[in-house]
Amino acid sequence: MRDPKPFFRKQTGTWYVQIGKKQRNLGPDEQVAKQKYHALMAGRQPVTEDTTVYGVLLQFLGWNKQHREGSTHEFYKRHIVSFAVYIGEILTVGELKPFHVTNWLDECYPKTRKVDGKTVPGASDNYRRSAIRSIQRPFNWAVEQGYLKASPIAKFKKPGYKPRDTIIAPEQWNDLVAALEARGPNGQAPDDRERRLWQSSRHPEAILTEPFWQQKADYLHDNPRRKGLVRSPQDWRWSSAAWYFSDGQVPSEVPLSAIIW
Repeated sequence: MRDPKPFFRKQTGTWYVQIGKKQRNLGPDEQVAKQKYHALMAGRQPVTEDTTVYGVLLQFLGWNKQHREGSTHEFYKRHIVSFAVYIGEILTVGELKPFHVTNWLDECYPKTRKVDGKTVPGASDNYRRSAIRSIQRPFNWAVEQGYLKASPIAKFKKPGYKPRDTIIAPEQWNDLVAALEARGPNGQAPDDRERRLWQSSRHPEAILTEPFWQQKADYLHDNPRRKGLVRSPQDWRWSSAAWYFSDGQVPSEVPLSAIIW
């Protein structure tokens, strides 16, 4: 029996797929519709070495979204989607090799990049480590579920983790303590808008896990790109994105304070 294929309905401007007697709405965007279609079809079939890598990645994202916290899902999603788009929809699990991961890293997360004709640091080892860990997870999950005997990229070597520690001088610590003590009971400086941590009309949300913190940092860094101001978050002049992705090797034009998790 042939698998159903997605189709576009001009009257509604929407993509659909017919599964049994029910038509599933896949949305108006073709790329998003393809992702939803593959996720639906992957969920209907067991994972084997003949399953496409694309299908495994999307099936894992569906499972992860259902069984894990939203912050954990987002932590994996950004790299998994990037890898799925790079790999395409044809390569099977049995054909996946470590060099596919290497080529993806070099294209999407290069260690150096060109800016105005100059070579500057790109993605740091820590960031590349997170990317590798994210795309290894779906295949480890398939092994845990009993779908696969082994992951084809389980032995791919990840860079060692480098702590982002920042040493501050005693006088800097004293200045920081004095500034905090000068604030009001809610931790704000009411008459100092430049040093406010958040707007008084918004309630803070505790960041208790590293994936949740990573999600918020990525969201902020990606704002200029989403608005169409730059092609890459690192290209925005008034952002810490380039500094963060390079582990401090690229200087920032804005004052920064390191966050040590």
